[in-house]
Parts: sequence; structure tokens; C-alpha cells
Amino acid sequence: MRSPAANSGAMAWLPWAAAALFYAYGFFQRVAPGVMVDDLMREFAVSAAIIGQLSGLYFYTYAALQVPIGILLDRYGPRAVIATAALLCAAGAALFGWAPSLTEAYLGRLLIGAGAGVSWIGALYVASHTLPVNRFASVAGLTQALGMLGAIGAQAPLAAMVQGFGWRATMLWSALAAALIAVLFFFAAGRGAARTQGAQDRPPLLASLGTVVRDPRTWILGAYTATVTGPFLSFGGLWGVPYLMQAHGYSRPAAALAMSAMLVGWGTGAPLAGWISDRLGRRRPVMLAGSIAALCGWLLLLTLPNLPPAALVVLLGGLGMTGGVMFLAFTVGRDAAPANAAGTMSGVINTLTMAAGALMQPIVGLLMDWQWDGVMAAGVRVYSAATFERAFICFPLLSLCGIVLVALMREAPRPAAAITGETRRISS
Repeated sequence: MRSPAANSGAMAWLPWAAAALFYAYGFFQRVAPGVMVDDLMREFAVSAAIIGQLSGLYFYTYAALQVPIGILLDRYGPRAVIATAALLCAAGAALFGWAPSLTEAYLGRLLIGAGAGVSWIGALYVASHTLPVNRFASVAGLTQALGMLGAIGAQAPLAAMVQGFGWRATMLWSALAAALIAVLFFFAAGRGAARTQGAQDRPPLLASLGTVVRDPRTWILGAYTATVTGPFLSFGGLWGVPYLMQAHGYSRPAAALAMSAMLVGWGTGAPLAGWISDRLGRRRPVMLAGSIAALCGWLLLLTLPNLPPAALVVLLGGLGMTGGVMFLAFTVGRDAAPANAAGTMSGVINTLTMAAGALMQPIVGLLMDWQWDGVMAAGVRVYSAATFERAFICFPLLSLCGIVLVALMREAPRPAAAITGETRRISS
């Protein structure tokens, strides 16, 4: 039974705030290699394709574990699952920072991805079980915005730290941060959450999975998120900084600062999209508008290479805002899923979401290697601006696919006025 007053007040927000902080950390680690490309290529003497693979390994374990994580959250609740995941991130970051060879670096990124894989659906799970249901889209958008703060921290601030202290020391400090987040969430969830599901209410481990995979909306929503996150995680998470350095002559800190505009746009667009969709009681029109705007933005970026710096920053910010709409797919999935399968639904959708990042980063690197003209500088391959831009053609093509997928999606209207402010409680 739910108690409407049980999670009233500030205490209801503590578990979500701690989970959202972990999501911000996970996003920090997701895009951190983007400001270390030259350092990593030099350290391990590898090409762009290998760096793309090294960065993309994060997404392999992240994507592969989404369904098991969703099932575990539905079955056991978030307290132990999220705290353990943060500790796994700490171990992976420490291993990556210490790595004497590429093998250990690979393993470190795999562990970071495995731990961070809990962060997004864990935060959504906590929000959906502790906060008012008629504010879910707005809170999910705010979660995305906080995630972007982590990503922004992995741009200019991280670039400055790497330049000042080296990438290895920086990663070791990030390992300590993950361990502190694990402790914080464990105690925040203990104080701000109460057990609501008895053993009789918990579904069999695979029952919720069967319900979710038989729903065609699951696959449409997952494919849609892939069309958004594939370009964003490839460009914003890895190749954008070296592209701006080569095509526009930016220094690494300046390029990282410019890329922050994309992350600020995403962080602004996500809560704005959530607020608009909550007001409309609909998700689909906002998602469609986001995909159309993204298509236009990528085409402008690739066809107007000589934009002045101010215009380029505005364009990157606009592209980020279009990406912020992506999380609404999880809101549609949460509305469609049974209460005891919400985590599993998010997990399946997020598997496809992260698979796009896992594939796109090395694919773009392979396309760049394929067109490389053999130029080297200080032991590192040099890729021309045209090489980058030809590899980036896949980004607008994916946005076009997103428009088609939203057109195929069907959504039942959910009038905002009809939804009460009932709160939920999470399993400790």
C-alpha cells in the first residue's frame, strides 16, 4: 500500500538527488575521453579507430547490462544496486588511470560503463517511486540537465585538469569521487526511502522482461533514442573537440569550452521539453519537433564550415537542445509499462540507446581512418577537416530516421489535469 504523505517534503527528494548526482558522474565519464584523444593516442601509440573503440567500450557494458539492471531494480530496489554500481565505477576509473597498457585501459572503461549503466534508469526508478507522478517528465528532464553538468565538467574543466596534472592523476581523483557518491546514495536512500513492496508484490525475475519485449513500442522508442544519442555521443562525447581543433583552429581548452555549449543546450532543452510535454499531456509532438530541428542543425554544421565562433557556439547549443528531447521516450515507456516492469522497460530502451553510442564512436573513427591521407605530427595521425565532415554525414541521416520513427509511434493522450500528485515510495 502507498502512503500519500509518506514521502512528503524535502526527504522525498534526497534519494533522487543522490541518484541524479551519480548520473552526472556517469555522464562525466562517458564523454571524458573527448579531451584526452591526443594524450591517449600518444600514450598507447594507436590510431583514431582504436581510440574510438577504447572510448566506446564504456557503452558496450553499459548497453549490455541495461535489461538485467532494470530487472534487478524491479526485483530488489535501488539502494544496494546503485551504491554497488558507483563502487564499480570507482574501481574502473582507478584501473583506467593506472593502466600500464591498452589491455588494462580497455578493462577500466568496461568497468566504468558497467557501473554507470545503472545511473540513468536508477535515477528514473527513484524518481518514479518517490516523487509526484504528474511531475515525472519534468523531473526526468531535470535529471538530464544535471547529467549535462557532469558532461560540462568533462569539457573545459577536465581539459584544464588534464593539462595541469595529466590524464592519469585526473582519472584517479575521479575514482575517489565515485566512491564518495556510493556512500552518499546508500545513506540518502536509507533515510529518504521506505520499503513498499513485499515479497508477494515482486514479479518473477523474467516476467517483467516478457511483458516489455512483447510490446512493439519498446523497440520503436529504443530505436528513436538511438537516432538521437548516436550522433550526440559520437560528436559531443569524442570527436567534436578534435574536429574543432582541426577545422576551426581552436586550442584544446577552447574547443572543449565551445563543445560545452552543446551540453548546456542539452541540459536546458531536457527540462524545457519535460515542462512542455507535461503541460500538453503529450510527448510525441515534442519528440517530432526535436528530431526535425536536429536534422536541420546537423546539415547546417556540415554545410557551413566557416561559421564565425559566436554562430558556431549558438549552433552547437541548438543541437544540444534538440538532443534534450530524447528522454521523453523513457517517459512514454514509463507511461506504457506496468508498475512492476517500469525499470525493465527503461532498461530495454536504454540498451538500444547506449548501443548507438557503442557503435557510432568507432564507426566514425573507422570512416576517418579509411579516408586518412597519411599525415602524421608528433607521432599522432592528423585528420583533415574534410575527413571529419565526410565521416559526420551519418549524423543527419540518423536524425531523418528519428523523424520516421516518431511518425510511426502511437501515444495515448495523458491530460495533465487528470493526473494527481500522488507520490510513490521506493524499495530500500
